[in-house]
Amino acid sequence: MNHQQRLIKSLPLFFVTAGLVIMAGCKKEVINWTETKPDPVTDTVTTQADNRIISFAVATADEQGIYANVNNSKKEVTIYLPSDYAFNFIEPDITLPQGATISPAATELLPVFSTTPITYTVTGKSKETAQYKVNIVVQQPQLILAELSTSNVPKVYSFAAAVFMLIKGENIIPNGAITSMQVLDAEGKTVLSGAYEATAEKSTEITFSLSPAAAKTAGITAGTNYWVQVSSYALKTKMKYPIRFSNIPQ
Repeated sequence: MNHQQRLIKSLPLFFVTAGLVIMAGCKKEVINWTETKPDPVTDTVTTQADNRIISFAVATADEQGIYANVNNSKKEVTIYLPSDYAFNFIEPDITLPQGATISPAATELLPVFSTTPITYTVTGKSKETAQYKVNIVVQQPQLILAELSTSNVPKVYSFAAAVFMLIKGENIIPNGAITSMQVLDAEGKTVLSGAYEATAEKSTEITFSLSPAAAKTAGITAGTNYWVQVSSYALKTKMKYPIRFSNIPQ
């Protein structure tokens, strides 16, 4: 057998051997799947306390908006009230969890200038209670008054007739229902009040009148120092320098 015939006969054995080598080099890859469960979902609505205030709004607010914030951690409700509304009372709009009640009632008006703290008591469906403190913040710019007197010379007003006092300043609300004037003695006690005169409807000046009869009843003394104070909605400002009166009716 010549060399060429021996080469041809040996070819199948070569390919078989090569195929076995290739197959031996290939490994079967097996993917093992691990089943994982999703994290548990907590219902943050139904699992919250049922003796809380969900939301608080002011029902009497118009499109300009009056904002209120409920802090369930501190148990506080804060109402931000612009001074141009000039509310003495506000009508609340309160949202509670289903089955909860509140005292005072959600329909009860809240006084803006309450002399005692305002507190809501919320009773949940579970009969658990929580108390919320109410804070009313009046957003009013500083009330500034121009002095009537100087540091050395008190201005003197004569009661020969009714006294008209033109008071100038900034951010005075020209509304007799919420802006008033008081005459104070040295101890800060109100001894005389001025009557609102709607002659100058401006935020920079306002006029008040003092009657001789009221001055006589109040016991105003000639030559004595008195101080003028203006109250405008939520703010009060007292003048630094005093004034005096003369010709007090006897």
